[in-house]
Amino acid sequence: MVDEVSNKSNPTPASAKKALERIEGVRRLKWGEWRDCTYDGAVTVVMNTIGVDVTYEDVMGMSGACYRICMQDGWDPSAGMPQCGYDVETPLYKALGFERYGIRDADERRQKVMECIDKGIPVLCCGQRAAPEWGIITGYARGGEVFFGRTYFDYEGAKESEVFTEDEYYLADNFPGEDPEALMQFFDRRRELISPRAALKQSLETCIGTLNQEPGGYGYIRGYQAYELWIRGLEDEGKFTEFPAGPNGYHLDMLRDARRCAHVYLGKCLELLPNENRKRLEKAVGLFRAMFDKLMTIAPYEGTESSFNGKVEDWGMSKRREFAEILRESCAMEREIEGEFRKIISDWDRHTA
Repeated sequence: MVDEVSNKSNPTPASAKKALERIEGVRRLKWGEWRDCTYDGAVTVVMNTIGVDVTYEDVMGMSGACYRICMQDGWDPSAGMPQCGYDVETPLYKALGFERYGIRDADERRQKVMECIDKGIPVLCCGQRAAPEWGIITGYARGGEVFFGRTYFDYEGAKESEVFTEDEYYLADNFPGEDPEALMQFFDRRRELISPRAALKQSLETCIGTLNQEPGGYGYIRGYQAYELWIRGLEDEGKFTEFPAGPNGYHLDMLRDARRCAHVYLGKCLELLPNENRKRLEKAVGLFRAMFDKLMTIAPYEGTESSFNGKVEDWGMSKRREFAEILRESCAMEREIEGEFRKIISDWDRHTA
């Protein structure tokens, strides 16, 4: 329960149900359904709830999260969150037609959450329940003393007193979540959206930036350097006292979920480009598809939650070397794709639709 609640009348979640406001019919969030990026998965559900016709693959493509690769020396799963890498929020908000803003004051922020819920607009929250992954606030009770919604951890279930609706909106017991003044996101301010063609261009630019991004804070290694770190760890028998099969499987599923979205999104964008640029994009689509197919050969796809809990095959040295070689091949394809994207952008104004 949030501190503000316990410091007031200390109500239980059960008693809080007596006066609640909620948005009905918000889709569940779940790993293992090719929606494994919690940020883009949550954004997709928010968009669909408020009537924006967009797919998860579209969101991953327009944001550029479909190109991300980020690792950390200890292979911490937190590196899979897009916010640990290249900026994916700015291009996404431009493509969707929303203004990105945060609220520093806690009381003002709480009021804005309730205001959005009253308007039928879910709110994005990072870390509202369990670990700091992205979820959605779908309702509140007792005048904003408690909040509830959807998270990727809902598969774990909840106590009866923490379930607020028949379709199982769970208590946001860690509200307002991780770094709320920066990460809590609202969708009540519209802006003129850019064209699909402009969204494609900024997506390709994000890809180039992602692959060439320098290491950042907290030991996060991005792009081509992340591939190198991952490969070294797989091939070095002395790197880990015990090989981290869970984080390895988690990052594998995040990578192939992303690259699947890349070829799906870009395949839908082929009609936006004419002549040589279309051929270049078509080549990139084929490379992303080949990359995804290759990544699927190393282990069954179960979704990142299953992978993180070690529900994949044993990662002995033979298999680790096999995976390292697949990553080398993937990295080489990424470089080829980057070359095609640079040519497309260079010829962008000359080849107009």
